[in-house]
Amino acid sequence: MRRAAAAALALGLAAALAVLAGRHPEPSPGLEVIEVAGGLGRPVQVVARPDGRALVVAQDGLVRTLDAPREVVLDLRPLVRFDGEQGLLGLAYHPDAPTDDRLYVHYTDRGGDTRVVEYRAGQPVRVLLEVDQPHPNHNGGNLVFGRDDRLHVGLGDGGGAFDADDRSQDPTTPLGKVLRLDVARPGATWETVAIGARNPWRLSIDPATDDVWIADVGQDLQEEIDRVPAAQSDTVNLGWPRREGDRLHPGRHMRGGLAYVGPELVYGRGRGCSVVGGPIIRDVPRAFRNRYVYGDLCTGRVWSVPVDRDGPTGDPRAEDAVIPGLVSLDVLPDGRLLATSFYGFVYELRPRTERPRAPRPAR
Repeated sequence: MRRAAAAALALGLAAALAVLAGRHPEPSPGLEVIEVAGGLGRPVQVVARPDGRALVVAQDGLVRTLDAPREVVLDLRPLVRFDGEQGLLGLAYHPDAPTDDRLYVHYTDRGGDTRVVEYRAGQPVRVLLEVDQPHPNHNGGNLVFGRDDRLHVGLGDGGGAFDADDRSQDPTTPLGKVLRLDVARPGATWETVAIGARNPWRLSIDPATDDVWIADVGQDLQEEIDRVPAAQSDTVNLGWPRREGDRLHPGRHMRGGLAYVGPELVYGRGRGCSVVGGPIIRDVPRAFRNRYVYGDLCTGRVWSVPVDRDGPTGDPRAEDAVIPGLVSLDVLPDGRLLATSFYGFVYELRPRTERPRAPRPAR
């Protein structure tokens, strides 16, 4: 992800807030932005531990409980290169936790390369993925499990501008791909869900459909959000670097003869410069039921869009929230929708409660 030096982008332009892929947003019901915790270093994600406690994943490699008293759950700082876009980028517990106590981490090692590692009881069990990184940016981000116990990770195109070496379209490298692994099957190898990604900082799995939603950070023109249906058994092509959102880059080509999956949502530089995908909420909080929540690092703005089993069904809604340094949006089992800022804060986004009306005077 780009650093928030793009703060020069206007935060409050009404015209910018009114347009997303040609749609006009619904009015927001209003949100309270409540500080949950601060002083967290460089947090990148909040996840739920099997016992229900929320954990903060920090880019330097430290994983702690969110609420006081803070407890260190995992300390990978000796193993992690923490610099720019490099560091501990994602953590996921096994879906069968707490019966199965394994957890999985995605980080940049001391040599600057990608590692996905399985841990148990605080100790590494096996390295699941090792990828040499040619540049220090576009490392991808979080880890998510589907309902079928397959672990998903998104990797960026290896960095640099415009994917000059065409790594995202090259089927022989995992760079620029969305991958999945059946962690329960001995000897299983990584499958490619999609090629043609630029920097998929956030993946989400729809709990109702198992569809994979991919928030892919753009280059200079557009941010995009893609969706790969669970029923799609063959690898698909997201289009980068031939396509950036719904724009074409002349002279670039898609390879492999794979089916192209176009974006569900796009927005341009008037709205932001680094998309942050969030959860598909099917239950709680009820104000976001059957909505996909997402935001942007550079502007800190948060939006949501109604979805059914086939994707978006209506217009995006600009939410009444600005989170400086927004890097993650996560919903916990207890229904809290949390926004993480790399300035060291975690906030809860809570719908405002209506104030009771004063009783009418007796006549």
